[in-house]
Amino acid sequence: MSDPVIKFGLRVMKPVSVWNQELKADFRNLFKALGKAGGDEVSGKWLGVGKDSVDALFALGLKVNEPGQLSWSLIYNSLQQATV
Repeated sequence: MSDPVIKFGLRVMKPVSVWNQELKADFRNLFKALGKAGGDEVSGKWLGVGKDSVDALFALGLKVNEPGQLSWSLIYNSLQQATV
């Protein structure tokens, strides 16, 4: 029987907690996004505040979960629901 990791090229692994991830902040883009969010808040453009908040989070440099980490979460949550 062949190894499913090699066959599909996906290694299932536990995701790294946000608190344990390395930050690679781009302060120029971070303050630019926070400034735009403040301006949108004052002018009442609430959709712009949400968009600028997302831009600020991306400027912090948090890594997005890899497909293997997302598949681990899917399997883990499915097994939890199946046992309840």
